[in-house]
Amino acid sequence: MLLQQIKEDSITARKERNTFAPFLVTLYSECANVGKTKGNRESTDEEVLSVVKKFKAGIVEIISIYQNTTATEELYKAVMELELVEKYIPQQLTEEALRNIITTEIELGADNIGKIMKILKQEYSGKFDGNMAQKIIKELLV
Repeated sequence: MLLQQIKEDSITARKERNTFAPFLVTLYSECANVGKTKGNRESTDEEVLSVVKKFKAGIVEIISIYQNTTATEELYKAVMELELVEKYIPQQLTEEALRNIITTEIELGADNIGKIMKILKQEYSGKFDGNMAQKIIKELLV
């Protein structure tokens, strides 16, 4: 489970007195908090991935701000945090791979956007761009 991996990494980082241990602890806390606030349960991988992607978006924004400044230390820190966060995001399907999967599902009888998106979410959750998938589906179903 993704939450468990982040927890283990944060514990290891703290034991090693890694500079980025506080960042990992914060990431873990934010991810764990989602499930706790939604019924005092453990966060699902989908919920954790959503939080991780939000962290990534924030870091990317910080990097874009620091790129044109002399704040090299802050930029370095942000780049390192980005590398840490990306480790928890699954490899995204390419447009070609997504197109092949959708084509196969249509050939197997899926005949509308809802059915195909449901299959994609079940089989490839977090590994594809939903907007790209919808665009491809509309194109292939016409």
